[in-house]
Amino acid sequence: MLVALRSQVDQLSKREEVRRTGFYLLVGPDPEDPSRTLASIGEGDNVLKRLLRHNKNESLTRPM
Repeated sequence: MLVALRSQVDQLSKREEVRRTGFYLLVGPDPEDPSRTLASIGEGDNVLKRLLRHNKNESLTRPM
């Protein structure tokens, strides 16, 4: 198991095991109700690719 913050994805990408088949758990505040926490579970043949896709999609919807 690896644990990283969104801001640490670059560091995480340097680890070989993150390019393998696996699952991930994304946890963060609910944008509609910050007092709640949302969780999303996913899987991929290359977990890093999936995480990068989630990160890209989130950056398109987050206010700057």
